[in-house]
Amino acid sequence: MEKFSRLLLFAILSIALVTVAAVGDLSFKTTNTLSANGLLYQASQYNNGVILVTEASSYSASYVYYVTPSSASQLLSFTAPSTNYEVLTNVIVNSSTAVVNTFYVPLFSSSLSQFFNETTTTVTVLSGTSVVSVTNFKGFTFAYPTSEGLVYVTYEPQGFSEVKTPSGTYTFQGYVAYVYSYGKELTVVNASSPPSILQLATGLGNELSSATVSMIGGWSINVQGYQGSSMYGNYLVVSNKSSTFVIDVQNGSIISSANVNGLILEDSTLVIGSSLYQVVGESAGGTGSTLVVFNLTTKKYTTFNAMYSGYYLEGTNFYNDYIMVSGVQLYPPSLAVVILNSSGAIVYSNITSETNAIQFGTVMTNGYLYKFISEEQESGAVTSIEVLQLVLPTTSTTSSTSTTSSTTTTTSTTTTSSTTTTTSTSTTTTTTSTTSTTSTTTSTSTTTTSSTTTTSTSTTTTTSTTSTSTTSSSTTTTSTTVPPSSTTSTSTTVPKTTTTTTSSSTLLIVGAVVVVIIIVALVTFLLRRR
Repeated sequence: MEKFSRLLLFAILSIALVTVAAVGDLSFKTTNTLSANGLLYQASQYNNGVILVTEASSYSASYVYYVTPSSASQLLSFTAPSTNYEVLTNVIVNSSTAVVNTFYVPLFSSSLSQFFNETTTTVTVLSGTSVVSVTNFKGFTFAYPTSEGLVYVTYEPQGFSEVKTPSGTYTFQGYVAYVYSYGKELTVVNASSPPSILQLATGLGNELSSATVSMIGGWSINVQGYQGSSMYGNYLVVSNKSSTFVIDVQNGSIISSANVNGLILEDSTLVIGSSLYQVVGESAGGTGSTLVVFNLTTKKYTTFNAMYSGYYLEGTNFYNDYIMVSGVQLYPPSLAVVILNSSGAIVYSNITSETNAIQFGTVMTNGYLYKFISEEQESGAVTSIEVLQLVLPTTSTTSSTSTTSSTTTTTSTTTTSSTTTTTSTSTTTTTTSTTSTTSTTTSTSTTTTSSTTTTSTSTTTTTSTTSTSTTSSSTTTTSTTVPPSSTTSTSTTVPKTTTTTTSSSTLLIVGAVVVVIIIVALVTFLLRRR
């Protein structure tokens, strides 16, 4: 029995290679500081870098930059034709193509009709950093890049929109604010009143009292209190003043609904497996922003707090399976960045305060975090760009291997030796999605509350008829109301701090302690059997 115990002890300890994987928190190191003329207006992921739009403080000029870790190169500049006009520019990105819409708008118009008649537009198409085409329009026209080509939307003074696609022209009563491409099909968001250029540029769709989301020639859903939308693959996520819901673009059915409402930015949706990730933000401070994770199979959802209390949503990016959420507080001026992993755990949080800042922005792409801070200086408006390189968490492996040898004479002596090996590996990942950033509203400070909720969708529908011309077809409009759910539980909360950058190896320490305890227990138990 004694010999058996020794052999068993030897076997157990010899093969006891216990690995403890410690997923550390993210960190960043500053690699460069750049600058651009003008105040930040919009910034989006583009071609492994950032396409940046800035405006002169008087809106007399617009500038378009392409920013990489090493440089900020000015690609385009636009100047107002006279002091009676402002120039405003937005960029819409689709893969390696960027459409730059520049609006020359009159400062003084007696009516909306006069405003549209006196506005002119320049549409510039970029492939990478090269200009492919420049087209000028009389009137309020803007273009969207799609997989099938450019789609042009024109606002007519009579209160309707003309949507021109490569395959046909459609007319909508009201104002088409956004166009989403689904193969050859197009989904549009049509508002009863014209959105601002800021809304067109960044997806800041709040304050649209009523909007219709529809597939051209197909389904249609009426949304009261529309607050934004974002599309990924087959799914369109829409938020109004009572809920956030996921639409199956193929048939217009509502897959799931969450009792979460707030601002949704363009390109703020990601699908990994059966999970759909959506950031829903606070547009004016309040309780911060929420990460909603919809399970597309079970139709349930979970929520995670994703921003400090009192910070309104400024931007959202995805980098592999990391979710970057940035928020802005204007008094005192500060920028908050929170990064979560796909499990909803916060792996990085930081607040940057800048007393003289007017605008803030953040974009995370291709292993870098770009922070944009705009100020008014004596020489004019300037945007400084801090470039920070992402340091991915190190995976640490703790291996415990023990061997036992014995020498038998008249008595037996057992000697145990232990060796531990630690190896570290780093991983490089790639960018998966893009989003816009801007900062233009006010904020208030309150306390943070957050919950995890599951719900079943309950809808009430009414039907009406709307039509499109040129390809005249009649479609059914479904008005959907999603009631709030009463099932709640607690969730993650971001602490309110001044400046924090978290980094730890707690899991590694705990794992190592557990390994030691297990080995000691095994040795003690088996030796006692002697």
